[in-house]
Amino acid sequence: MHTPLEFYIKLPEDLFRLGRKSKAKMDYIRTTPPRPEDGKWDVRLIKQDGIDYVDSKSGGLSLFNRRDQGFGDLWWKIPKGTELPEGLHISFDKGGKAGKSHILFARFITCF
Repeated sequence: MHTPLEFYIKLPEDLFRLGRKSKAKMDYIRTTPPRPEDGKWDVRLIKQDGIDYVDSKSGGLSLFNRRDQGFGDLWWKIPKGTELPEGLHISFDKGGKAGKSHILFARFITCF
């Protein structure tokens, strides 16, 4: 479970996402459903009145405050000061081991 420490509407520092050569994979978000609850997923979807909403307490897309070359060199950068679209925010999480990047999540605010 994700425990936010602070919330932001503008990036307080550069953030990084491991992607592919031609794509940052910012749109690659694993959802449950259709993924099973006991499998790997990033966010939980809730259906209300036929519309899928993201459960704002379920997690999000992993971002990091520095590149980790142990995972390769295809890191994409979102620059410090970038304004976030309405309904999306960044929260620092207590992730990673000492000396490693803190895990950050982009999380959607539930709209119902």
